[in-house]
Amino acid sequence: MPYLLLILLLLSPLLRAEQGIFPVPAPAHARLIAQDDMAEAERFYPMSALRRISNQARAELRLEVDGQLARQTYQLASGHLAQPAFAQVRKTLQTDADLLFWCEGRDCGASTLWANAVFDRADLSAPDDQQLFGLWRVKAQPETVLAVYAVNRANRRSYLHVEQLHSESSLAELLPTAATWLRQLREDGELQLPASAMAPVEPWLALLVRTLRLDSTLRVALQGEQGEAWQAALVGAGIRAQRLSVAAATEAGAGLRLQRQ
Repeated sequence: MPYLLLILLLLSPLLRAEQGIFPVPAPAHARLIAQDDMAEAERFYPMSALRRISNQARAELRLEVDGQLARQTYQLASGHLAQPAFAQVRKTLQTDADLLFWCEGRDCGASTLWANAVFDRADLSAPDDQQLFGLWRVKAQPETVLAVYAVNRANRRSYLHVEQLHSESSLAELLPTAATWLRQLREDGELQLPASAMAPVEPWLALLVRTLRLDSTLRVALQGEQGEAWQAALVGAGIRAQRLSVAAATEAGAGLRLQRQ
C-alpha cells in the first residue's frame, strides 16, 4: 500500500500536466514548460487596463485573492497562435465558470507588467497588441478563480499561462465589467445573464445599462420570461427604446442576444 501511494504521488503532477488545471484542459499542440503549486499565495488580478503609475503596476479595477495556487505554463507548437488557444479555453469554460473580465491587445495595458508584476514570469512578456487575458469564477466552487493569459512573443513563440487560485475565505459577489459584457456581445452575438439576474434588479440592471452605454449603436433583443420587464427597466434608466426588442421566452434565465441591423 505505501508503494502504491508513493507511485500515485509521483504520477499526480504528470497526470495533471496531461489534463490541465480543472476545468481548463491542457491545450492541444503544446508542451508544458512550467508547473508549480503554492499552499499560500497572494495574487492580484487586474480587471481593467494595467498601467505603470509612480513606478508601480496599477489597475483601476482589480481582484485581490489569497489562497492555494496552482499554475501551468504551456508553449504552443510552432505555427499555433495565442488567439485560437485562448478562444478554445473561453469556449470550454462557458458552462463551468462565469467570465468576470476579458481583455485583448492594448486594452489589457502593458504586457511587461502582466508578465512581471502579476504572474512573475518574464517569458510571458510580449508586444502589447499580442496578449489576451481572462478571469473566471468557477460556478461549482465560487471561492475559486481561474486566470488565463495568452501571448504571441516577438520571437514568434506563443504561450498559454493558466492559474487556479482557491481562496481561503468566501469571495464577495463579483460582477463582470461592462467592457467584458460588451466584448462578449460583439464576439458571440449573445450574452447569457446569470440566474440571479432573472428579473431587472440591482446590481445587474446598472451593469447592463453601463454596457449598453459603451456602444450607443448596439441593438439587442431581450429573451426570457422577464424580457418585457427588462425592456421597461432599461428604458426607464435612459436606454433608447429603439435599441431594444423583446424575443420569445425560451429556457429559464434572462438572456441577451445581439441584433445586427
